[in-house]
Amino acid sequence: MFMPQFDGYASIGERAPLASLADEIWSAIAYCGFTEDLELSVVESAGVFFLEGKAPNQAVADRILQVARRCAGPIVLSRISIG
Repeated sequence: MFMPQFDGYASIGERAPLASLADEIWSAIAYCGFTEDLELSVVESAGVFFLEGKAPNQAVADRILQVARRCAGPIVLSRISIG
């Protein structure tokens, strides 16, 4: 399983670690096999990560959020729609 190399906290101007963490979140989701039939992006804004896109059902959306939060903690929010 992918483990974060960054603790999720950054001061103003530390953009590279946040971008790297977004990549780690996406990699963890892909590693768990959720990328088939999935339209998803990980977007960072002001130190918060948003999962945006579509999932086939609520169970998959919930699992994706759970995996993402294992990488970055509570700074991950879901904007995933179902359908």
